[in-house]
Amino acid sequence: MRTSRTLLAILAAAAAALDGCSCDSVPDSAVTACEQTKLVAGAVKTDILFVVDDSGSMLDEQTNLQNNLASFITALRDSPVANDFQVAVTTTSVSIWGASTPTGEHGSFVGPVLAGDSPTLVSDFQGQVVVGTAGFGKEQPLAAVEAALAPAILAPGGANEGFLRPGARLAVVILTDEDDCSDAASPWADTNNKCHNDNGDGVDYKATVLDPVSHFVDVLQGPLGPTGALETRDVVVAAIAGVDASTLLPTCYYDPADPNQQNRWCCHSPQNDLCGANTCGSNAVTIPGGLAGDTYCCGEAAGTACTSTCATAFDKADRIAAFIGGFPSTRRLLASVCDTSFASTLQQIAGLIVSQTVPLDGAPADYRMLVVGVRHADGSRISCTVAEAGSAAAATSGAAYERPAGSTPARLTFQNGCRLDRGDRIEIDVICAG
Repeated sequence: MRTSRTLLAILAAAAAALDGCSCDSVPDSAVTACEQTKLVAGAVKTDILFVVDDSGSMLDEQTNLQNNLASFITALRDSPVANDFQVAVTTTSVSIWGASTPTGEHGSFVGPVLAGDSPTLVSDFQGQVVVGTAGFGKEQPLAAVEAALAPAILAPGGANEGFLRPGARLAVVILTDEDDCSDAASPWADTNNKCHNDNGDGVDYKATVLDPVSHFVDVLQGPLGPTGALETRDVVVAAIAGVDASTLLPTCYYDPADPNQQNRWCCHSPQNDLCGANTCGSNAVTIPGGLAGDTYCCGEAAGTACTSTCATAFDKADRIAAFIGGFPSTRRLLASVCDTSFASTLQQIAGLIVSQTVPLDGAPADYRMLVVGVRHADGSRISCTVAEAGSAAAATSGAAYERPAGSTPARLTFQNGCRLDRGDRIEIDVICAG
């Protein structure tokens, strides 16, 4: 990070500013109050929550996550913006079948909150994400998120005290090989088949019995934090779940040789071996946010054989996909739990977590004094035009400037051709004519 500096005696700039006016007058738009204030790009606080499926089929996926966490942490630490981050882990075990009686972690963290600057972060984090496979078979990642972020559990003395710091952004990452089965009231999805919409009774449990996906989107988009310190957060969401790696359509695979698999609506099952319009079980979940819906069993044309590239998914991630789709495209990521390695996905999630908005330690007398650039890892530099946030010019500018307001410092949001990427460095200078 390069500290900004005040550049004095910029004669060319002064001449340009005074061009066309008399020598004893200065245009109203010229900045003449040259100050020595230094502008330093400040750190961004980010709190990262991992929700890991701890059911009996998840050992390989937990190991995959564990093996690729080092590069994920490296990418966060190599952020263009000073990244003051911390991480915590909980599981999908929330309540028992047919009741809201707590089981498992119920949103509590499996270990302490881990600081991003800890020298043992990688090994500590790797130890936490292997949460075991003795958890409850009713996966409720969305309910786990809500429980983990409840004001009381975050408050002093609560199980998750120290998470969601004042002013911190929030990132939520879900890993599961089944869909969400969160229900907080009767009638319950009290069997695995009901959770999968695979009960054979014509009831669309995912759409009509389970808690609405929109509820969990609203929770994250509303005020969050400890009791008495709620605030709206900048939220990023990601999920590694039962979707096709190429199309990102929810899908799963039926293995007739597996006596424990009863997923009649998975590809290759006798009930779902041929694609037809709206015939994926009794599912009618609508996926918002521009993601494709379940027009056909797995995205292929009607009448073709149902295929799936996701052989280790035990359910289609319809609700997970709908949850992810409820957030802006620049704040979400969906990937396949069937990927051989999660390395690329975790790198993308780290890039998503990198903040494009930078707080400034100090503020210029006029934003037009700012000279902003991005220096790439290869040494090349891009100059970023600066416009005031909310102005007509801001939509096409390289950086949008927000004035300080109350306890919120002045901020620059990098956008368009100046969006920040791993290895970039921000350059901020201040000039004035005087």
